[in-house]
Amino acid sequence: MRVQHNTGAEGELTGAWYSPRPAAARPRWPDAVAYREAIQNPHGALADARLKGSEVVSDRRGLPVAYSGRFAIVFRLKDADGSHWALRCFTSPPANAADRHRRYEFVSRHADELKDAFVPYRFIDRGICVAGEWFPVVAMRWAKGETLGRFVERNLHDPEKLRTLCGTLSALLQRLEEAGVAHGDWQHDNLIVANGGRTVTLVDYDGMFVPELAGERGEEIGHPNYQHPARVPEHFGPGLDRFPCLVMQTALLALAHDPSLWSRFSDGESLLFKKTDFADPESSPLFHGLRETALRRGDEALADSIARLEDACTHGPESTLLPAIEPTALLPQSFEERRDPVATAGMASRAKWWVEAQPGGVGGTTLSTPRPRPATAAFPATAGLAAATHGYAYLGRLQQAEVLEQEATHLLRARAGLAATFAFAILLIVSLTQGSQFFPFYLFFWVFNLAGLTYHSWPRKRVHDEICQEIEKMEKQVETRRKSIQERRQLMGTVASLPGTASLQDYINDKLQAMPINAVLRINAVNGPRAETLRQLKAAGVTTVYHLQGRTSVPGVPSHVMDALRSWIDELRMEFAAEFRTLTLPSQSVPGDIARLEQEMHEFERVRDRLSRERDQFPDISFAGYLRRVLGQSEAPPPTANP
Repeated sequence: MRVQHNTGAEGELTGAWYSPRPAAARPRWPDAVAYREAIQNPHGALADARLKGSEVVSDRRGLPVAYSGRFAIVFRLKDADGSHWALRCFTSPPANAADRHRRYEFVSRHADELKDAFVPYRFIDRGICVAGEWFPVVAMRWAKGETLGRFVERNLHDPEKLRTLCGTLSALLQRLEEAGVAHGDWQHDNLIVANGGRTVTLVDYDGMFVPELAGERGEEIGHPNYQHPARVPEHFGPGLDRFPCLVMQTALLALAHDPSLWSRFSDGESLLFKKTDFADPESSPLFHGLRETALRRGDEALADSIARLEDACTHGPESTLLPAIEPTALLPQSFEERRDPVATAGMASRAKWWVEAQPGGVGGTTLSTPRPRPATAAFPATAGLAAATHGYAYLGRLQQAEVLEQEATHLLRARAGLAATFAFAILLIVSLTQGSQFFPFYLFFWVFNLAGLTYHSWPRKRVHDEICQEIEKMEKQVETRRKSIQERRQLMGTVASLPGTASLQDYINDKLQAMPINAVLRINAVNGPRAETLRQLKAAGVTTVYHLQGRTSVPGVPSHVMDALRSWIDELRMEFAAEFRTLTLPSQSVPGDIARLEQEMHEFERVRDRLSRERDQFPDISFAGYLRRVLGQSEAPPPTANP
């Protein structure tokens, strides 16, 4: 569904649009055809006064333009002011009308707050009348731009726009995760792209997660060609959009190198990937083709993205790492000026297919040897600070016009303060030599301290302090994961020491063999003369519950009693199976948790190391260096980065 941001107070959706409570359950639900017929008369079909007077946008045949999805159909309306609106009509009934109403109310609040990512909307329970009955709709402005799929198709031969879109998706994902929300259904029709790939708006909020819905199940699990193959409704939280973002970025980076991938793998229901590719990346022709592209082009960013996606496919949907593509605001002006290649390597540096293809790699490869790294991988000191800022966010800030202006203003004030300090020092000397007792000594010390305090507000030092704080934060994240890994390994040792069996069936059999047939009397599983039943069972050699398995009759035991016993044994088997799963669950999930935590720890270590390298490239921020800047002396060039 395509919608448009609200841009001002005029024409905003008001509280009157929002129904205060859901309507009663409806006996039937309209399909797309029924909605098409009803919407042709908006004055009679719509309840809202503004939309009643709207004109339905039609195609060449005079039929309403409609966009059909899996669960809804969207119509485009044009009101008297020329504003375009999207009207989303549901084609399937909710499992619980009150729950759908409640969810949309919660989501609406966050959509209003995140106007840079969502379109404010209103859920109208009494929205459209079809065959004499009212049904809910979602109304919002029409989005400016085009769907992601259409944008990619039009810009297949414009790699810069595709790469820019990669950074925009990272920025969008970061924005959502900072707010603690998730869209839940990133796909080619639900992302509206504008401004040459620099703006992305999300639409279709049926599967959204917001903090108020924590602990609940998702309403849907998203498009299968973009979602983790193991995702189920229980996977419902703020990290839902990581996997589809990784899917999109990997496809975009590959298409930027090889547009022919589009005609070979895209089918209108995906960018490149299908759910079958996620199920088995090793044998997927697409994954193989993308690896070839990454190796042939020597693109570490693409290789890293492929490796992260492969890793996500082999782990649970909640273990997906964040994409390594920097948000748009941090991308260099030219994408060819790569970020720090050691930082970009990330998962690729541990991918066997990538490592073996590098010069000096183990085993070699039949694919083309990748190109050497760009010259900007190392930043020689003679190139100055400007050369060292390529791909470094904090160093880059030192070259921003705003920071340079702050630096100039700060140094000007510092020089004035230093001059005032010297002037007061001269006055002090003159006053002491003349024996004057009226010199305001407190003023001298105030000026001296003020001059000293300016060092702490030096823009360059403030930026350096920020990167140091970020490094410290990454260190804490690494230490937290390291402790969690140790705890889980201890848990694995505890689980391994528990009494257990080789399989579920063995465990159930052992439990049944350990249960004497006397348990029939204790549990009261049999009605009638239990003592006589017990005597007949023992006479037939049935001394434990295990001996009853598979027996349809026992001499002297009535058939209805045998039926009751078999039913009882079935219940016991289910009970023991649940017990087995409870005992073995840690041993099954803990290795996966450890692998995920190790990946996250390596990820934080990678970020920490990248930040440390950037910190090492900073120009002199010592107090002596500060004084040299104030006095206008030349400063030493930044240290040379390691290649």
